[in-house]
Amino acid sequence: MIFDSAGTIYILLSSYREPPPPPSPKLVFDDTPIVFPLLRAGEPPLEPHILVLGNTGRTDLFFDVEGFTLSGRDADDFGFSEQPSRARIPPGATREIQVAFLPKSRGNKEAALRIHTNDPANPSQSVWVSGIYEAPDPHISPGVLYVSPDGDNFSGNSWEEAFHTIGSALETSVPGDRIWVQEGEYIERIELKSEIGIYGGFEGTEYEPEFQTRDWTNHPTIINGNTDHHSDTTVKASNVLNATLDGFVITGGQSRLGGGILAETSEISIRNCGIKGNRAPKYSIYSYCVGKYCHSKSGMGAGVGVSIVNCSFVSVVSCFFHENEG
Repeated sequence: MIFDSAGTIYILLSSYREPPPPPSPKLVFDDTPIVFPLLRAGEPPLEPHILVLGNTGRTDLFFDVEGFTLSGRDADDFGFSEQPSRARIPPGATREIQVAFLPKSRGNKEAALRIHTNDPANPSQSVWVSGIYEAPDPHISPGVLYVSPDGDNFSGNSWEEAFHTIGSALETSVPGDRIWVQEGEYIERIELKSEIGIYGGFEGTEYEPEFQTRDWTNHPTIINGNTDHHSDTTVKASNVLNATLDGFVITGGQSRLGGGILAETSEISIRNCGIKGNRAPKYSIYSYCVGKYCHSKSGMGAGVGVSIVNCSFVSVVSCFFHENEG
């Protein structure tokens, strides 16, 4: 109160104001649910989703010890293409993280991605992620698996859903399976498996009753082991029993033993095959040549094409060897 000379009383009133909050960071990002497109077995991985994190606050944004976490029923089916950096984000700056869909099994997948920071208003923020993975039923009973240069690697149960490589079919195969391979060139190296028959020479329209109509002469099926210009033996068999390779041209192999085919401690049958254009040094240990043609530039015979080491039984029927070098 204040009194003046006339005795007037003045009362001064003032209002209380809250002090301004201290400067702080503020995390911002698009929290619209992340929905990955449909992924089918055999297709290449999906591109990661780019999530942009920003700091619209006035001080540096830091991530706590948890950083980025995935939670929920299907958390293991999602991840990051690169481990997200937990380095600070200065005011006005942004950072990208790459969220990936990495399904372990088929079905609808969903999880919550949580981001833990020092934002005092929202220390833990989340965004929902989901995706669908289609895969065939597990292959448990022997039958026919199909391979085509145009295959999508889905189930291998038909030409329409054929595997793209012979190796993919072998990975899925169970004892007793037969692998039918459509004409064309397959740039890969394969390892035979016990109780599995691999047959080339198919046009790509045949089904079970038409096995005898395949024609490996007019529908050549080539296995070329020169992958990315790095050669090894094109076809290997190690400790394999009762395997068949029938109706192929084996080429592009280069190895110390048997550039085209190397069989070790195995019982296999090689039929109606051409072994050509393979290389091995002249000290190949064993060579074996059966058929109408046997041409080799190796100092020790056709070992550049086929090496047979400590095998109890190997049958080579109606095959030709041509232009193998050592």
